[in-house]
Amino acid sequence: MNKKVIHKVFENIVTKFPLNIAVKTENKSLSYLKLNELANKLAHTINSLNIDDKGIISVLFEERLYQLISLLGIFKSGKIYLPLDSKYQEKHWKEMYKLAPRVMLTSNLNHNKIKSFNKKLNYQIPFIIDLSLDKTNELKITLFKLVNDEYHQEDLCVEEKCYNPDFDIDGEDSSYVFFTSGSTGTPKAVLGKHKSLSHYIHWESKELKVNENDKLGQIISYSFDASLKDVFISLINGATLCIPSEETKQDTLRLIEWMLKEKITLMHMVPTMFRLLTGAGIEKEGQIKEFPSLRYILLAGEKLYNKDIFNWRKFHGNKTEIYNFYGTTESTILSTYYKIGNELKGKLSDVLCVGKPISNTRVLIVNSKNEICRINEKGSIYIRTPFLSKGYYNNEKQTSEKFIQNPLSKEKEIVYDTGDYGMYNEERDIVILGRKDGMVKLNGVRIDVNSIEKIILEIEDVSMVKCMVFKEGSIDAALVCFYKSDYTKEGIVKDYCSKFLSLYEVPSMIFKLDEFPMTANGKVDGQGLYESISERVTRREMIEPKTEIEKVLVKLWQEVLVIGNVGINDNFLFLGGNSIKQILLRTRIKKEFGVAISIEEIFLNPTVHELGQLLEDRKKEHRVKVIDSIPKLEENREEGYIVSNEQMRIWVTSQSEKESIAHNMPHTYNIEGKLNIELFKKALQQVVNRHEVLRTSFELNKEGDVVQKINEDIDVNSIFSYNRPDDTNTSLIDKSIADFAETLFNFEQAPLFRVMLIQLDETKFKLCTVMHHIIGDYTSDQILIKEIVSLYINYKDNKDIDLTSLKIQYKDYASWIKKRIQLNEFIKEKEFWSSSLRNIKRQSKWYNTSEEQSFRGAYVIRQLSEKLVVDIKELCLKYNYNLMGLMSAALGVLVHKTTSQKNVVIGVPVNLRNHPDLLNQVGLYLNLLPLNVTIKEEDSVKDLVKETLQKQIKMIDNSFYPFDLIVDDFEQQNKENLIDRIDVYVNYINHEDSNINIENLTVYPEVRRNKKSKFPICFYISNYGESISFRIEYQVNIFSETEIEKIANRFIKCLEEFTYSSSKKIGKIDVIDKETIPSFSF
Repeated sequence: MNKKVIHKVFENIVTKFPLNIAVKTENKSLSYLKLNELANKLAHTINSLNIDDKGIISVLFEERLYQLISLLGIFKSGKIYLPLDSKYQEKHWKEMYKLAPRVMLTSNLNHNKIKSFNKKLNYQIPFIIDLSLDKTNELKITLFKLVNDEYHQEDLCVEEKCYNPDFDIDGEDSSYVFFTSGSTGTPKAVLGKHKSLSHYIHWESKELKVNENDKLGQIISYSFDASLKDVFISLINGATLCIPSEETKQDTLRLIEWMLKEKITLMHMVPTMFRLLTGAGIEKEGQIKEFPSLRYILLAGEKLYNKDIFNWRKFHGNKTEIYNFYGTTESTILSTYYKIGNELKGKLSDVLCVGKPISNTRVLIVNSKNEICRINEKGSIYIRTPFLSKGYYNNEKQTSEKFIQNPLSKEKEIVYDTGDYGMYNEERDIVILGRKDGMVKLNGVRIDVNSIEKIILEIEDVSMVKCMVFKEGSIDAALVCFYKSDYTKEGIVKDYCSKFLSLYEVPSMIFKLDEFPMTANGKVDGQGLYESISERVTRREMIEPKTEIEKVLVKLWQEVLVIGNVGINDNFLFLGGNSIKQILLRTRIKKEFGVAISIEEIFLNPTVHELGQLLEDRKKEHRVKVIDSIPKLEENREEGYIVSNEQMRIWVTSQSEKESIAHNMPHTYNIEGKLNIELFKKALQQVVNRHEVLRTSFELNKEGDVVQKINEDIDVNSIFSYNRPDDTNTSLIDKSIADFAETLFNFEQAPLFRVMLIQLDETKFKLCTVMHHIIGDYTSDQILIKEIVSLYINYKDNKDIDLTSLKIQYKDYASWIKKRIQLNEFIKEKEFWSSSLRNIKRQSKWYNTSEEQSFRGAYVIRQLSEKLVVDIKELCLKYNYNLMGLMSAALGVLVHKTTSQKNVVIGVPVNLRNHPDLLNQVGLYLNLLPLNVTIKEEDSVKDLVKETLQKQIKMIDNSFYPFDLIVDDFEQQNKENLIDRIDVYVNYINHEDSNINIENLTVYPEVRRNKKSKFPICFYISNYGESISFRIEYQVNIFSETEIEKIANRFIKCLEEFTYSSSKKIGKIDVIDKETIPSFSF
């Protein structure tokens, strides 16, 4: 007898227990002798067909008894067993047909299904064999052969042979194929071998001391490898395999009665089924319903919690021993086991460990440094055993990706990468932390779905939880939670989450279920749940707004989300309310109601009804603040209009730097798609007509004051130039763009804005813009591009122009600010800045301010690593930081570590469009503000960022007070120039909405390459989707490239230190390399 071939062991048991009942259904029983004879008869029949050696034979039956006979017959024939489930849809059949099975064992009920898939998937199975048992349990075998696309019954020209076949089968031979669902949702075909299966079956038989008196309840679908445990652990020990009907299996109460009636001693199941059985049929509090015969419950396939075991023992006592297993189809059934003791350790919501490896198996948990993890250290799980499967059938690429070289060994040794995270607990037992693909990115932030589920399970009445990230169409990714509970409502779950989870981890949608849908093998049907989300949203009940506040909110939602019907229970986040739209909604609410609400409040009150209730409460609390509108000036003043303080500052510096182009703001965009040049010019003309600032020039009036004049008619041809060069050599194009960007503007001649379109081929263009800083800022350029593209599409499609009308123009804003200064309305802001800058007395040691500024510049660009970006975003969201606060604190530490300054002043350009009247406005709505970052070596990173963030918030609250007045006040107070005291400038650029995709037209920005620098050193920090980069622009007469390279490296090191440990003291942070930067004073 070859113990490595499991059916040979079965044949040996037949001789020991020929009359024992081998298998029992609810209406049939077969002895060991009879079952063996039937399997032998089938094996000889299969081999008479002369199909390929080791060929695949697929099996499709509704009745499990025929599945069992087929399994044994195929094993005995030396062919490869491939079971199908009757619930399989096209994607499984498609993958099955790729394996080119030669024979299908089935019943005549499935012929039409087979023919249908043959035709649809363009593969035809050569043979169909029908099996049926008569009343005397004799096996009838009917053969159908494919001839000219039709199946014709054939005579079987073989004797009925019932003896054991003597085919040459070795332990290394392939034995079965099972489909396992990959992370992509595409089934993967795992190829098993005889000796690996035999190894596991013998191990479990020995561990559980299975004998001929045992009765194994078989409820796992034959389409899963776990079914092999039930079959062979029973059949190699002379025990009875008991199979309930499908009706019994689907009815929990009937299944329990069947288990009691059949005196089942051992059952394998998944935790979902275990939870369904727990407490079923118990009607009175405190009642215990024991299973006297049930020796073992063996659980695997999903996470098992302390709560599950506690509940079972509460309802059914503790006479039944419970094991928790872990393994994968690829590593052959199961690889670890844990016998659950009488005392449960930890909280009820804790995940149970899966113990230690079975014989001849090692489970390696390896950290990112390719070292074995320490106790409680998270790592990747690999399985090492000579009993792995053979990999994925006919797919070397997939196999090589998962069956890899042992990361701990220099010798050649293959391990299986499970794709799971785990750790060793104090007893060195293995704890499964969840799938690596359970760590998902939600809107650029990594979240752990497993830990979120664990928190929700802490709610006493919640028995099952499944969370998943849902993404469909234009809807932003959203976290959705399904849970099972008797009386806990969705609102309670949400409140609980908001207390114990970070804001970004709270599910956007929460659904209470009476029962979870399950797959054929009894696991939670995640795919079915996912597919139900869209249906739940689309069939949502449309409840009309009742209150005036709700009516206004519905209108705001429609405008912000650009959608049609909105009901008061619709979820803003789920309908596409991303971070940008949350800010826009917040601004619109502030404008409409005069109430300031936070992003967090939108997140926690995402429906119209909830947000409306919040606003009602605010009104009752008298927290309503009326926002003053900016008044419009009379039109067409011949003498011109007053300029803003920011414009005056730029005008003055530009007058003293006539040859400088430091204030030119060039941008280049790539356009992909066909473009009608004349319509593009028409759209540009409309934008110029719309924004007065684009038609503005500057001159001195009779009194010698600078005024701005609005030119009524600006011909688009004075702005726009078009070029289609014969030679599209990159260097030539770059030179053309550089020349365009560096051409000086004449302030007295509008426009101070130019556009150049370079056509590279039929569908590729470069759109270049340059605007003088005196009429605009970075946001202005973004607004212009979006408006031009939107108008262009409307003209092309003959649609009406739908741009929202502007309530004011830039001249109105400039006059409004001046009037507020004259009326002394900035007393509070003046006092704030005086107090904020009081301790700043010494000149910056960061660079030599005595150097004359040449404005000749260069730059260095750095892209942060994906890991660092994820760590930064997680840190921000964990402590409710924003990127600006974190980066400002890091820059403060960088300067401090280089110069030992305790006060670091950062110049920050702040966008002033937080006033509702300034939305979508082109103009210089920017104020340069000094952020004083105070460094204390005893503070932690967390303390510093929190304090910097608070200063930043106060700075923005006082941002309308002009910078030149702040400078004047500082000089009067300290007799020093504030400009000389600014150590570094930083500009935060969010590119989230920079890309435009409309009707086959794609517009996206290029990286800016500026050869001028307005400041001695300025960090431009860009956040684009899931990436963060920074560009350091510097004046070359103050810094060398080598110095800037070192600064860039130190800044990255500083960010790494911040994210590594937020509790680390500032004094312990080390960012200085061995070589110092020569131009610094220490």
